[in-house]
Amino acid sequence: MPLSSLRAVRAMLAAGLSLTAVAACSDQPSALVGTRTPSDAVGGAAGLQEGALYVADLHPLNPRIQQLPPNSQHGVVEGKATFRVVNGELQAVVDVNGAAPAVGAFPNGLHPQHIHEATQCPTMADDANGDGIVDVIEGLPKYGPIMVPLDGNLADTSSQIATFPVGEGVRGSYHYSASAAVADIEAALGHPLALPSRHVVVHGVDLATPLPSTVQTLGTIPAQLTLPVACGELRQMP
Repeated sequence: MPLSSLRAVRAMLAAGLSLTAVAACSDQPSALVGTRTPSDAVGGAAGLQEGALYVADLHPLNPRIQQLPPNSQHGVVEGKATFRVVNGELQAVVDVNGAAPAVGAFPNGLHPQHIHEATQCPTMADDANGDGIVDVIEGLPKYGPIMVPLDGNLADTSSQIATFPVGEGVRGSYHYSASAAVADIEAALGHPLALPSRHVVVHGVDLATPLPSTVQTLGTIPAQLTLPVACGELRQMP
C-alpha cells in the first residue's frame, strides 16, 4: 500500500473510525450517524460505581470470513474486555485471541476497537444485502455510533494518533490496556458512560482476505479493516 494511502488510513483511524465518515458518503444513511451533545463539565464517576467491574465477553462476528485463508491458521476472534473504576479512573483491558496478526506493512494486523453507544451486537440476521457478511454499515443499527475508541487515549474521543492494538504471533493475540479519568471521558462525550447499556466491537481481518464488492466500508478505508469481527455486550459483575 502506498505511503499516501497509509497516511489516509491512519488519519481516518485516528478519528476512531468516526461514523461522521458515513454521512460523508452519499450512498450511506446519515440517520445512522450518532450525535454528541456538548457539555460544560461532567465530573466524577457519574452512573458508574467506584470499584465496580464491567465485563464484555467478545464473541466472533463473521466467523466464516475469519476462517478463510490467510486467516485460517489463527481461527476466529474471541476474548474479553474489562473495565474497572478505581479512584475515579476507568481502567480498560482487552485480551483477544484469533485476531489477524501483523504481516507486512501497516495497517495489516491493526484492530480498531471501540465502546459503542447501543445495547446489542449484530447477528447474521442483520446481513441486509444477503452476501453472507455483516459489514460495518449493516451492523450500525444494532451497535450504534462509536462512543469511546479503545486506543492510546481514552479521554480523547477524536484522537489524532491511532494506537489501536495489533495482533501478534500465530494465534493472533493482543493485550490492550489504558486508563483515564471518568470525568474527562464523560466531559469529552457530553454524557455519562453508562457502561451496562453499551458494548465493545473489534474490527479487522487480514488485508488479503477476499471480500465481495457488496461489502460496505467507511469512506476509503479498506473493507477488511472495518469489518466487525467480534462483539460483546457490557454487563456489571456482581
